Amino acid sequence: MKKKIFYSAAFFLILLFSSCQSQPDVIVFPQKGGNLVYTNPVKTKNSDIPFFSVDLTIMVSTTGLDSDSSLKYTVAMDGMNKNAMENLDVELKLGDEIYPLSHTTIYVDSYGKNAIQIRMESKLPPETVMKLIESDKNLSFVIHDSDRDFSTTLPLDTFKKKVERLGIYL
Repeated sequence: MKKKIFYSAAFFLILLFSSCQSQPDVIVFPQKGGNLVYTNPVKTKNSDIPFFSVDLTIMVSTTGLDSDSSLKYTVAMDGMNKNAMENLDVELKLGDEIYPLSHTTIYVDSYGKNAIQIRMESKLPPETVMKLIESDKNLSFVIHDSDRDFSTTLPLDTFKKKVERLGIYL
């Protein structure tokens, strides 16, 4: 009896650990008229940005990518208020090409002792998403604050690999 309990518990733990390690990069949600395809968030940081997370959701219909996609990102910064964070200029940089992003705020929250984090969403047209999927150029996220003469770049190598995998759904 003890062996049976031991083997059952061991099997359960192995199953639990393997499921935690095998989270897919891309999740597909079947919808009427197509699939909603979502990349799991990628987290990164640098000396200016203690936390940055980005994910992408696209709607793939039977005819391909017909509508804007949702790029959502969370940025945490020290010493900035909500208004300053909402007025940051953000852009995607693909090789030498720059894609300025307009954004809407989803939520604002505290981060650590002196920082806040803001979750924002930008809409990407199908042409831009296709360039991200098909290009072999480096992708990065650039944040500017013209009022404070601030600029920083976050490399998005891992995120770029996830985005490239979206091509199999088109």
